[in-house]
Amino acid sequence: MMHPQASLLSEQDDRKTARIDVASDGESMKPPVLTSWKEIAAYFGKGVRTVQRWEVTLGLPVRRPQGSASRNIVMATRSELDAWLETQWKAAARDEAPPPELIKRKVEEFQNRLKTFQQLKEHNLQLQREMKDAVRGLIETCRALKDSRTSVPGHHLRLAALTNEAKTSEHPAS
Repeated sequence: MMHPQASLLSEQDDRKTARIDVASDGESMKPPVLTSWKEIAAYFGKGVRTVQRWEVTLGLPVRRPQGSASRNIVMATRSELDAWLETQWKAAARDEAPPPELIKRKVEEFQNRLKTFQQLKEHNLQLQREMKDAVRGLIETCRALKDSRTSVPGHHLRLAALTNEAKTSEHPAS
C-alpha cells in the first residue's frame, strides 16, 4: 500500500507533467478568459476605447459580474471573441459592396453638393468684389470731403481718420 503523502506527491508530479505538456504548444499557455478591457483590446490588437465601442455598437460579447456597479469590470472568453469576430467580418464582407442604386444616389448627392459649393464660392467672390468697390467709393467720398475743407472746426481731423481707416480696411496688414 502506498503512503498517503507518496500518492499526493505522485498526483502533484502528474499535474506538473500535464502542465508542461499543455504549455509546450504555446497557445495553451494563454488563459481562455480575458478579465479586463486592456486584455481584450490587446487580444484584438486594438485600443481599449475601440473594443468598448465595439461592445456598444457591434455587440462584442463581454460579461460583467452580477451586482457590479462598475462598467469597467468585464470578462470574455477567447472562443466567444473569435466566434464574434468571424461572424462580424463575414457579415461586413457580405455587406461590403453597396447596391448600385445607392452608389448612384450618393454620386448625385455629391455632384449636387459640389455644384452648390461652386455657386457659393462664386457668390463669395462677387461679394468680395462688391465690398472692394464700396470701400473704394467710401475712400473717394472721404477724399472729396477732405478736399472741400468744410468750415466745421476739427472736421478735417475726423475726415483724415476716416480716410486712414478706409485705407487700412482696403489693404489689411498681412
